[in-house]
Amino acid sequence: MSLFKTRSKARKLPNSLPNLALQGNKVRVYSYEEGKTNPSDRHGIPIPKSSYKSDHDTNRAVLLQTLRKKYFYLKKYRGDIDWDLMAIAETLCVLPVANKVIEKRIQSASKYTDKYDSEEGYKGSTARYYNVGKLLPEMNTASKKYYIDNLVDELYTRLKNSDDLEVILESLSNDTIKTFGFVQADSQFGVDSNELDYVIKSAIQRHLPSLLLIDEEKVSEELYIIKNLLQRCMWKLSHALDIVNRNKVKYKWVYDSQEEGFRRRRILYKPTNYSRRVYNALHTSNYYYGVRGMVDNIMRLPSIKENAFGNNQVYIDTDSLNPVDDDKELDDIPQMMLPKYLSESLQDSITKEAEQNFRGAKHRVNYRTDGGGVHGKARHRRFKGTKPIIEALKKLAVSQGEYGVKPRQVHRIITDRKVFKRRKHIAGGSLMIDCSGSMGFYNEDIKEIVNTLPASTIAGYVGYGHSIGGHDGDIRIIAQKGRLDESAIDNLTEYGANSIDLEALKWLAKQEEPRIWVSDMQVIGVDGAEEHRPSLTLSTERIHAILRFMAINNIIPIEDIKHVKEFAKQYAKFIG
Repeated sequence: MSLFKTRSKARKLPNSLPNLALQGNKVRVYSYEEGKTNPSDRHGIPIPKSSYKSDHDTNRAVLLQTLRKKYFYLKKYRGDIDWDLMAIAETLCVLPVANKVIEKRIQSASKYTDKYDSEEGYKGSTARYYNVGKLLPEMNTASKKYYIDNLVDELYTRLKNSDDLEVILESLSNDTIKTFGFVQADSQFGVDSNELDYVIKSAIQRHLPSLLLIDEEKVSEELYIIKNLLQRCMWKLSHALDIVNRNKVKYKWVYDSQEEGFRRRRILYKPTNYSRRVYNALHTSNYYYGVRGMVDNIMRLPSIKENAFGNNQVYIDTDSLNPVDDDKELDDIPQMMLPKYLSESLQDSITKEAEQNFRGAKHRVNYRTDGGGVHGKARHRRFKGTKPIIEALKKLAVSQGEYGVKPRQVHRIITDRKVFKRRKHIAGGSLMIDCSGSMGFYNEDIKEIVNTLPASTIAGYVGYGHSIGGHDGDIRIIAQKGRLDESAIDNLTEYGANSIDLEALKWLAKQEEPRIWVSDMQVIGVDGAEEHRPSLTLSTERIHAILRFMAINNIIPIEDIKHVKEFAKQYAKFIG
């Protein structure tokens, strides 16, 4: 299987919404912001980041967030609000409205198809389901498995670092809801039961000590309890949907003077009336439907009973792990897609290079020997942009002009008459450089890229090869906003290991797109059982976890410096 998928002719999200442009006596343009839960701009419509199953599900997500913006544009709430949970609550509240919109679309198109019946509706449509939760978009199975694996990892991380079980369970519940709140998911997360057990068991085996792994009964009990905890977390979401389902259709009896009797009249459904109630169901610590027993359940975990995490040193028994077939696992990894503004020759070069690096065809060292290593912890160094890059700063500077809409520099009317500021489209993006070994990146290369992409952020990382002060490596910002830290590259080349690849990619995933990972993709971890944490090869599951993370966050791996520079030039030309 290839790491990259071929490009299909998919439609982009529209830049404006004519049906929502007029509100009151003002004209506003609403733009879509992909990958966000809440808008950074008051006129933005956020589309939650998720690996949707099809274009139909993507369109459904756009419809729901458009309706959410329409009804909750001026909505205000009292108190301290978790806005990520409130975004889910508002989305669930507009589901009945979305049902009506879909019905109207189907009716308007009924003259073009024979599948519509005036009494039964559109045959095969999800718009007439009684449960409004069926109107939510679907996530692909591979992404569901990836997120479930992350939830179990986070649970064990909290168990190792904290003793407050109520806080741990509340965090697990919130993380589960925020992950699956915008998509269709039942208590089984829409995953086959056997596959769900396999994903959870694989995550459990990475954290349990060897003494527990030997006992199959205790591993099975651990699996059953953690699966039950995740299912109970989803019961909160089911309860929130029940609130919307119960109130989507309501009637009241009114007196009809003409007929001299009472008749039943339907009450208009208003999403804004139920958002706070749904939010309380998602946020409250008073768990519904038997979730109060979560604390009792987690206390029955064999790992808790035997105090397996008392010293925070967890030994991974790699002999007990099941061998994994690479090709079979790769089928579950979402494929990456290169931007369409790149030339075909550059796309072919990047694809071929990444495939060779992952397969290890050009490396003598077998970095995938499954030594049981864990991902290292990184130290984030402060950026010291001491040297300005003059050409980049000139491009970042705001220009003045004689024509515009609103004058900003009125005092210049008597000099050069350039009283208006001009907006410029500045090319940006983010680079993360793997400085292990000899990548051959120099300050002059950095300056050339920053001159091409003035608004870009360039960082690098390296592993120590052993633990220093509780950390396994450094992450340093080399260039940002037209300034350069000349000492960053020299400091990064003092060591030569990897071990913090995942943390570096997590930092990169938070930066602006396009995101480039300058690396040969030879990822290495650390020995979690040793005190000094020397370098150790990662398990196959953890290597595939890095690939999934790259695909989901659209991180492009490039090794050749020439290809990185060419990528920057073509992107800058595309921005204009």
